[in-house]
Amino acid sequence: MKDVANASYTNDNQYEKLIRLLEEQLAHSNQQNKELSKQIEALTDQVRNLTKLLYGSKTEKTK
Repeated sequence: MKDVANASYTNDNQYEKLIRLLEEQLAHSNQQNKELSKQIEALTDQVRNLTKLLYGSKTEKTK
């Protein structure tokens, strides 16, 4: 019976370690996503500005 209890404790301990590892990976992924979102926003602004320089603003086109 002691072996069963010990095995159960070991499994619980392994699950707790796995959960902690997955939580750390999720936090890291979330941080990467935030940083990538900022980069995408900056690149989108750059494309918008370059497009304005290349084609002019809408008001200039209608003149």
